[in-house]
Amino acid sequence: MAENNQANDRYNPPSVAQAGNDFESIKFAEVEETDLFWLLQGGGENPAYRKISDTEAGNTKTRVLKTFSRNEVVFQRT
Repeated sequence: MAENNQANDRYNPPSVAQAGNDFESIKFAEVEETDLFWLLQGGGENPAYRKISDTEAGNTKTRVLKTFSRNEVVFQRT
């Protein structure tokens, strides 16, 4: 027989910290110019990069330019 327990029947969504990964993998060529992307899926030292051309992006923390191949996998926030 089904049990009616109002204390346990309420909707309890996961917290934002437990929601999981909010990064999506994408190829460098698919990133729009001036958009931000990351080299890792978050955590630790993972500065954002801003795409400035078809082959280059700048590290937003150190201001150093880096060359990327068109097929290199990077991550964008969803």
